[in-house]
Amino acid sequence: MLSATPPWPLCRRSELVHRFKVRLGCDVGEGVGRSQSVIVVRDDLGVLEIFANQFESKAETAHKICGLAQKWQIGDWMVPHTLRYQGIGWGHPLSGTKEMWVAHIVPLAMSDLGPRRYRIVNGVASPIETGPQWPVSRIARVIILVLCWVYAATLLGFYAAASFSSAEFWPMHLVLFGPRWIAALPAILLVPLTAWLRVRWSTLPLGVALMSFLGFWEFNIPWENLLTTSGESGQTLCVLTCNVKGRSLKIQNLADLVKAARPDVVCLQECSLTDLLVVLGGEGWHCRSAGEFCLASRYPILNFEELRRPDNSRIIAVRARLWRSGKAIPVISVHLMTPRSGLEPLVAWRGEGIDSFREIASVQRFESELLRRWVEGAPESIVLAGDFNLTAEHSLFRRDWSAYRDAFSWASWGLGHTRSTRHTGLRIDHILCGRAWRPRRCDVGPDVGSAHLPVVADLIESP
Repeated sequence: MLSATPPWPLCRRSELVHRFKVRLGCDVGEGVGRSQSVIVVRDDLGVLEIFANQFESKAETAHKICGLAQKWQIGDWMVPHTLRYQGIGWGHPLSGTKEMWVAHIVPLAMSDLGPRRYRIVNGVASPIETGPQWPVSRIARVIILVLCWVYAATLLGFYAAASFSSAEFWPMHLVLFGPRWIAALPAILLVPLTAWLRVRWSTLPLGVALMSFLGFWEFNIPWENLLTTSGESGQTLCVLTCNVKGRSLKIQNLADLVKAARPDVVCLQECSLTDLLVVLGGEGWHCRSAGEFCLASRYPILNFEELRRPDNSRIIAVRARLWRSGKAIPVISVHLMTPRSGLEPLVAWRGEGIDSFREIASVQRFESELLRRWVEGAPESIVLAGDFNLTAEHSLFRRDWSAYRDAFSWASWGLGHTRSTRHTGLRIDHILCGRAWRPRRCDVGPDVGSAHLPVVADLIESP
């Protein structure tokens, strides 16, 4: 929209002397091929001229607009903040050297020949020849598209490094046990920008980034359960595990969970309870304990063993054989070394941080391998439950425990965090089973006052 107020007095072709604002408006047609465009010149008394035609290009429309502006002397009356163009709903003043981009009346990206620049001097509009230019919006689209691909490649690299890096590679441990949600912050900026600038081909890198982030963030989709259609006709074994360390343990909350979930097996780590029946809710349980481990079963326990470190410093796991329906079911309660004492010096940037971490990482590797060898040769009906202190993406977990079925990975959606801090959450408590079982359900229980959340899983005998 071009407008100006003429000087007083002024004689128009209508021989009327008036002091009214002259306005020029243009409706530029958009479409395939030749499109109709309409240019209207009017003042407060009425329409002065209407021009409608099928222009070959947006540049031709711009030429005609300038011709009408010159014809009706709009340029002669132009002073700073008086002549304005209106492109997408609001006006912008044209001031300074009285130069304007007439092609701004249409979007730059839709222009056939690109924007043409005009200089209006003494009522004469003449085009200014300029070299080929790349619109700023196109440059911004290219930059945003490159950033999308860089973001996708970075997340994919993090996910691959988390899955296959060595257990002693301390930078990846800081990522796995740190606030991984920070990786989503660039997407908060890139997604609105791609939508606003309408960046083509941005869906592919953003889709790759989304899938990589979900895997990197440990968001679980139970593909095995979704793609498997085998029947569920066998008996069910309900298993509950929880690391109950903590002075603020709420015994009543744990007892209410046991009453509601009605588990067949309860595995507790770092347990200091003197009377386990207070939690279990009465008689009918078979209980065994060793060190920090307490194991309770509704079925008779045939034998009970413990796995100690070679230096006899602590117990890594306990194993019980349960007798049910004429079959022996091996159940192992697990508590591997925590990496906390190795990560804290790294976070605090202490001089001995890397050496301390490598020492703890080697202990984790040794204990995980020792436990794996201890359970080798067990029947397919084996069940392992407890605090592994390893995330599902950890290289040690993939190396030693990928042959077993992870109940949460098989049957549940989401993150499944069992250990939460102020800045992050981790899924380090697992229920694993052999191929004789099919996980049907796995839930993370409510807060019982411990630093860990309980995990409850229903395992069905495979046909």
